Amino acid sequence: MGLFTKFFTKSNPVSAFIVQSPGTTAHKEKDYIKISKEAYQYCSIAFRAIDKIAKSVSKIPIVAYTEDETGERVDLPNTHPLVQLLNRPNPIQSRVDLIYYLTSYKLLDGNGYLVKTHSTGDRNKKTPLELYTVQPNYIFIEKGADGIPNAYKVGSSESNAKRYDVNQVSGRSDIMHWKTFHPTNMWYGLSPMQAAGIHVDTFNQSQLWNYSLLKNGGKPLGAVKYTGENQLSKKQFEEFKTRVKTEVSDAVNAGTVLALDGQFDWVQISTDPVDMDFTENQLNAARFIASVYGVPPQIINIPGENTYSNMQEAKEEFWTDTVIPTAESVVEKLEHWLSPFYDEGIKLTLDYDKIEALERKRTQKREGIVGLVDKGIISRKEARQMLGYDELDANDSLLVPANLIPLSLAEEGVETEEEAEEIEEEKEYIAMLDSKGEPVIKEKKNKGGEDD
Repeated sequence: MGLFTKFFTKSNPVSAFIVQSPGTTAHKEKDYIKISKEAYQYCSIAFRAIDKIAKSVSKIPIVAYTEDETGERVDLPNTHPLVQLLNRPNPIQSRVDLIYYLTSYKLLDGNGYLVKTHSTGDRNKKTPLELYTVQPNYIFIEKGADGIPNAYKVGSSESNAKRYDVNQVSGRSDIMHWKTFHPTNMWYGLSPMQAAGIHVDTFNQSQLWNYSLLKNGGKPLGAVKYTGENQLSKKQFEEFKTRVKTEVSDAVNAGTVLALDGQFDWVQISTDPVDMDFTENQLNAARFIASVYGVPPQIINIPGENTYSNMQEAKEEFWTDTVIPTAESVVEKLEHWLSPFYDEGIKLTLDYDKIEALERKRTQKREGIVGLVDKGIISRKEARQMLGYDELDANDSLLVPANLIPLSLAEEGVETEEEAEEIEEEKEYIAMLDSKGEPVIKEKKNKGGEDD
């Protein structure tokens, strides 16, 4: 063991007991292509929920900044390499496109990946040159002994994949892995679609059933009655059941006609609207899918209470409980991944003031702070700090509604500048009185020292 490895290698105290076969590829529990088709391409509710979240997250501006000696934030200029990288991560995508794809992959698969490139002349520090998203099924994780991946392999198959090693001390890699929590897999994130799977199947099957029933004439359910004199043998009965199951069962055969001979009758069975309300089943499944992703039903137009008041509350809930936490998570991950490649202690944050959906809350906050000032609970200086404004310079002067006079005069109860001048003259006169209230007359002396 080398000196550096001996003193600087980190070790997970429980990894030896939980990591099986380090150096091998971690097993993927799900088929990404199948989930993508069933839950995204074929399920309109899941598509809408994922698309709505990803678009909302991608539209929030990201601010890169450092802190000065006093801890004040100093935003980086647009010419800074990291700002330019985020705004134009690669030749074919903008920042909005990159975050949209990254968030969509994570919401669908539970895993979002970015890979960075660097210029050939910068192999020591590897400052990022471009960023690209990677489809989750093209990533293979090689297990590490301490719970940190040994490497990420990128390719259509593991045999011809490109290897990206992971530093076992710092955790640095050219791959960024943003994932959800998985209770039984320490390498890959849990797909939300696994939690919503039964509801997605219910929604898709009810859609297919209704479609097939309409396509086949909208015929209701029925039963086949045997009217022959001789009882069917067990073999004949099983053959007939197999034929019925093949030709008229399942959603794709809903409403099809079964051809019968003279010894069989079709008995139509009326459908109980309560038991066979596919529309309500669809809506319930849709609501469950939306709830898995934290999307209020009103946001993606699932029928319900869609009054204006409810819509406003739903939008605020959607942004505060789903969009902003998701955006904060990806920004923290980007900061953790990219900041070490620069020497300035760069941090990333969201530009919350640009989020239009929170304008009502910002207005309520401002009105509340102004109310505290009007009641004398806090000072105007404290109010400015709470609202994020800078301190006033000595030459600055605030105006208040009382005829828009300077604040310093309004605090003295002065209504006009003429009154202010009178007060100043009175102050000068009082300053000239002695302790007995008599005016103090200062005598002037001539140049020779004698009194005039």
